[in-house]
Amino acid sequence: MLHAVAASAVVLMVSVGVSAWSNSRLVARVANDLEVYTHIPTARADAKRERFEALRRHSAELARYASNGEPTGLGWGLYRGKRLQVALERVTATSHSPSIPAHSPPFAVTIDNFLLFDSGKTTLKPGAEPRLKGVLDLIRANPDKRILIAGHTDNTGPSVANQKLSEARAQAIRDWFVNTASLPVTRFAIQGYGYTRPIASNENRQGREMNRRVEITFIPDSGTQ
Repeated sequence: MLHAVAASAVVLMVSVGVSAWSNSRLVARVANDLEVYTHIPTARADAKRERFEALRRHSAELARYASNGEPTGLGWGLYRGKRLQVALERVTATSHSPSIPAHSPPFAVTIDNFLLFDSGKTTLKPGAEPRLKGVLDLIRANPDKRILIAGHTDNTGPSVANQKLSEARAQAIRDWFVNTASLPVTRFAIQGYGYTRPIASNENRQGREMNRRVEITFIPDSGTQ
């Protein structure tokens, strides 16, 4: 009995220690990107934009934890993601993505479907607008770019249904941009890929979450160069 209690105590101590270490790493990673982004000169648009998108990815990751619960490795009452999420959303909501150089190659912004749509739905969630407004700022700042909106899913469910779902979501986002900013619909192209272009394994939950995404690609308009 004593051995079992001792073993349980050791496991608990190790788990708490791992959580403390993991939370420290999370805080350091996010804080570093915030610090670097703040100090990159506006003239370095590429570097500024790259770090800005890293902050958005951090924000999406923490938003998933807030909805689904933080991973076990970050638990035991030590999770500090809520404060980080507030700091990230303050920066990404009030800062504009830097403009893209006129002759740069295509550049994509990726948004987690969870932040935009409820499961299986094609109507934008009320909380989607702050995410899309940041991309809209980038679209407005780059009138010489055409916009490709591509929807992607994981491999759960029939392929035909996933393809239709991904295309309908891309169209919903296109329509929001057009209606919100009175942009010409001809500036946009939409595509649904279903689960045919995964960026992670569909064999685990984390991989499936990464695959459920929308990619908004800025493409130089050959007619303006």
